[in-house]
Amino acid sequence: MHYGAYSFSKPPGTKKTIIPRKADYDRTIGQRQVLSFYDAKAANFHYCNSKCSGGLKWSKCKNGGYRNPNKCTECKCPDGLTGRYCTSPAKSRPGSSSCGDITLSATSSYKSFTSPGYTSSGYSTSNECSWLITAPKGKRVRFQFRGTFRLRCSNSCKDYVEVRYSSLSDAGPRYCCYSRPKLTFKSTTRFMLINFRTFSGKTRKGFKARYKYF
Repeated sequence: MHYGAYSFSKPPGTKKTIIPRKADYDRTIGQRQVLSFYDAKAANFHYCNSKCSGGLKWSKCKNGGYRNPNKCTECKCPDGLTGRYCTSPAKSRPGSSSCGDITLSATSSYKSFTSPGYTSSGYSTSNECSWLITAPKGKRVRFQFRGTFRLRCSNSCKDYVEVRYSSLSDAGPRYCCYSRPKLTFKSTTRFMLINFRTFSGKTRKGFKARYKYF
């Protein structure tokens, strides 16, 4: 139900009418594809919390997940995570590129990866990719975008790459359009989650990134 950062500006899309409290969240707010995870969680907690007489305790669900009222032995997980306790990167959705369910181990030197179709000169198919980057205990993850960056442009990104660096459950800053983000992201824990979502089949290039621990 939240409006986008540029909603109602005149001329349209030229000035911010809402400034997010978190820096670089301009294109995260205002999406219209689905309910946010926490909207759905709040509704389930209010209306379905007593539906399970047994099964998992809520505390078993990690990373903000909650007990699934339709299958009390499993958790409902934030976008990008899956598994009984929400501790694994999500698999690709049917019909998208085979790029989900990937865990990357950070080392002391930078390692790189790209989104599907990055080296192709044509358009890629729809994608739903999640990369869970892990650092050794006592370390954190450093992440940067590199090279060409190009995703279908809109004020509230419909196609996007999202960086969850402070929490695996909370929505992170989302990026699209044609200007590479110059930020260096540093995780607050030993985990970082990268979600890549394209729905139009009109994505050219995508992104390239590198990561290491520190």
